[in-house]
Amino acid sequence: MTREYVNTRVNYPTNGDPRDIGIYNWRHQALNVLDNAIRNKSSGTVPVPILGTPEWLDTAKIRRFQWTGILADGKKAHTNKVPCHTELEKEFAEFLDSAKDVLRYVKNERFAFSVTYYENNRPRQFYPDFIVAVRELDSTETMWLAETKGEMRTNVPLKNFAADAWCQKMSATKYGRWRYLFAQQVPLQAAFAKTPKTFAELAAKLK
Repeated sequence: MTREYVNTRVNYPTNGDPRDIGIYNWRHQALNVLDNAIRNKSSGTVPVPILGTPEWLDTAKIRRFQWTGILADGKKAHTNKVPCHTELEKEFAEFLDSAKDVLRYVKNERFAFSVTYYENNRPRQFYPDFIVAVRELDSTETMWLAETKGEMRTNVPLKNFAADAWCQKMSATKYGRWRYLFAQQVPLQAAFAKTPKTFAELAAKLK
């Protein structure tokens, strides 16, 4: 039933990709439509399928943010401490706090921001480590997706390509200018050793 519904009733833009139905946001909406259709066709004596309570919509049910791992101070972050999975992430957060042109940043932990990429013809979600607002020399603002990476895996190029494409598309909208920075551990630490003072300087060294 689900397959027939998707094949015959789900529309997508001419420049879209039908595989995007696999992305959680769209999949959830499609399931809601299908669920409502089944409910409306059911009589009072027929059991109605329930897909589950969407607790993720209710911020009151989000648990207190507790973190037992590595922490950075987060002077310019959206939280008073920055949750980090690695020392490399902490070092990067500390650089963002000190960089003269960084206005603010978000550590993408439990923030749920993702970029879709395709691996083996299936949609996957890439969660960049940081989202950074940088002031340019002309006083305009550029938003950066920044990913720090120690271990290199085979899907990293797919993620990088998708993040670059996402930034290009977003830059063509009303939401300002977006760019992507991939910071692999060895080049990043080599760049840090030269004590860059700004994000722009670091990005130029990593380009």
